Amino acid sequence: LVGQGHPFDTCDVSGYFWADVDTKEDLDMVRG
Repeated sequence: LVGQGHPFDTCDVSGYFWADVDTKEDLDMVRG
């Protein structure tokens, strides 16, 4: 995507809740 001009950024998430969401099942699990 970056090669196609889509922006990419990073941020420090230390101390915050986060989860890797790679699939719809992952998203469903995170959403509860």
